[in-house]
Amino acid sequence: DKNGRGPGEYTSVLDFHLEKDLQKTYISLVTADARILSYNVDGDCVREVNLNLPKRSRITSSAYISNGRYAIVTTSYVIDREKRQTIADSRKLTIIDTTGKLLYEKVLAISKPTHKEYYDRGHFAYSYNGNLRMSTGMESRDSLMVFNDQMEVISNHIFDFGQLRPDINENGAQIIHRWNIETDSFIKFQVSASWES
Repeated sequence: DKNGRGPGEYTSVLDFHLEKDLQKTYISLVTADARILSYNVDGDCVREVNLNLPKRSRITSSAYISNGRYAIVTTSYVIDREKRQTIADSRKLTIIDTTGKLLYEKVLAISKPTHKEYYDRGHFAYSYNGNLRMSTGMESRDSLMVFNDQMEVISNHIFDFGQLRPDINENGAQIIHRWNIETDSFIKFQVSASWES
């Protein structure tokens, strides 16, 4: 019942996270208008962080890592106003704490669309056992990187989909890696196919 545009309210939620490793447990929502809203178990908003994204940017993925740290993946677009189309985009990883303080920032990729229809297949992040995991999201190949606390890659897993190419083929079909669920014994991920209509 927090629907609205005021403090502690939201109109659209992109992700939700559970901060259970701090002194108190909070449920945090990452909103479409680039805020992180944190609620206590009684439903009271106890923290609101405005991410202040640049113009033509949006959050494409987020993860609560551990120890009050959030990973935010954003995509920024360069638009050709005359043609009304995207001519380039960049994806960035930002690590912040629960007050919004910047801890780490890195540009992950800069790309130009190569097809008449542009698909944002970007990177996505999640956390397991207190470590950030990031997928390249089916760019040239699909890989899953595991980071330590210093944001160094400590493991890199490459998924091989054989003839199911990750790019758009001549029929407009593409494979998109959407999300992961990880346990100590397996990683499950969703891969979907889509076609131009």
